[in-house]
Amino acid sequence: MRIPFLLSSETLTSAHRWQLLSVIFGQNLSLVEGSLTLFIVEIICYYRTGAFVFIEIAGAALVVLALRLILSLKYWRAKAAGRIPNDYLEGWATRFVIGAAATALLWGFTNFSVVSYFDDEPLKLFVLLVQTGWLGGVVVRNAVSPAVIYCQVILSVLPAFVALVFSRHDFTQCIIPFVIIQIIFTLRTAGLLQSHMLAQLESEERLIEMNNRLVLLSETDSLTGIANRRSFDSRLNVICGLAAREMIQVSLLMIDIDYFKLYNDGYGHQAGDETLKAVAGCISVTAKRPSDLVARYGGEEFVVLLPNTDESGAANIAEQIRSNVWALNLTCLQSPLGKLTVSIGVASLNLDKSDEPWMLVHEADQALYVAKQSGRNRIYISKNMSSSCDETLKLYPETLSKIA
Repeated sequence: MRIPFLLSSETLTSAHRWQLLSVIFGQNLSLVEGSLTLFIVEIICYYRTGAFVFIEIAGAALVVLALRLILSLKYWRAKAAGRIPNDYLEGWATRFVIGAAATALLWGFTNFSVVSYFDDEPLKLFVLLVQTGWLGGVVVRNAVSPAVIYCQVILSVLPAFVALVFSRHDFTQCIIPFVIIQIIFTLRTAGLLQSHMLAQLESEERLIEMNNRLVLLSETDSLTGIANRRSFDSRLNVICGLAAREMIQVSLLMIDIDYFKLYNDGYGHQAGDETLKAVAGCISVTAKRPSDLVARYGGEEFVVLLPNTDESGAANIAEQIRSNVWALNLTCLQSPLGKLTVSIGVASLNLDKSDEPWMLVHEADQALYVAKQSGRNRIYISKNMSSSCDETLKLYPETLSKIA
């Protein structure tokens, strides 16, 4: 069975797993404390036994510590610079596990050496007790990584267990049950911590998902499925603020279904609702850039917010929308044309710091009023546009010539 480098489940997202990775790489202080503890243990073992091998282990512990700190520094630098690919999460976790395994091997070699080759019983108890405390800290700090837990428990405790089994001293062999209990308790504690952490993360995931759904519902028109007035007002402020900073053009289409109140009264509210959905669909398939926003402004009115779009581009989109609604061929006996149509007001402004978002809405609304007063089923472009309307008139003579 594969032991995961990091906690994972079917519902745990990649974002949370990156968060877990940051937890284990944020342990620089505990790494230093653990390595210094091992270093001190090796010095005490050397003092009690005079064996130079413990000095070598102490040096190796400092080298491993330095390498792990360098790895941690590289991780945080790469993360801060945004140079960590999203698919390299397991790679960083593997590196951390290798460093943890190296430290555990040094502990294991120390345990084996003390138990197997020296008759200093107090030293054996001292080393095993310090290791027990170290493993307790490991379980708490590295619970987010099952691989680290299993590596450090097995590689540090198993050598001591083997040495105790083959020991010729009755007192030393008496420690074996306590070592078994330590292994079971450590792994059990790690499992409980991991289960609790997974449950907490999954609960957080569900809460985030529910919040996202609530936000989406609060900003979506329940009938048409497009953005609602609240969403439009919020997005308008953001886009206009960006336009003021970047000095880019923003265009707005204000769309109204012609004779809709009469249509609703004549065909019924259910037919009116279906018509609103159909018109919203025509608008959505036309304004389809990710930055565009299609929203229901209220009643039978819709708006289309077009960032980084000049008046010609906005007029082109407006004509496509008008043509698409005309192509629906929805009968409307209340209209002189006998078909359902829309009127569209277009405003496009170069925003600067003195402009406010409401100015764009005001210009589009005024243009819509003129379009409806001029006979409906047509587009009218605000006179405050930077270019002349004559150029746009050439693009849509059938629609805009009726305005004159």
